[in-house]
Amino acid sequence: MNPTALMLLVLAIASEVAGTAGLKASEGFGRLGPSALALLGYALQTNSLMPLARRAPRLTESSKVRSSLHRLPIEVSREEGPALARFLCHGNCTPNPRT
Repeated sequence: MNPTALMLLVLAIASEVAGTAGLKASEGFGRLGPSALALLGYALQTNSLMPLARRAPRLTESSKVRSSLHRLPIEVSREEGPALARFLCHGNCTPNPRT
């Protein structure tokens, strides 16, 4: 792993821990110091994760996982097919003219 990426990850984790501790100590954002620590910790955590997210590998169309019903190895009888289709489509599918 890249040393810079590892350092950013450790910084993000430490910032989130500090932000969470500040959030707990702020008593519902009622105390100014811990509230500022919470906001600063979460802002630093977000900013240190952004460069890591930019460097993450992008998924291409061919590498995306596709889930479609016609590829599932299930068998449905003719009686339960329409009910299953209505259940899976939540009423938003157009009916198949072949059935």
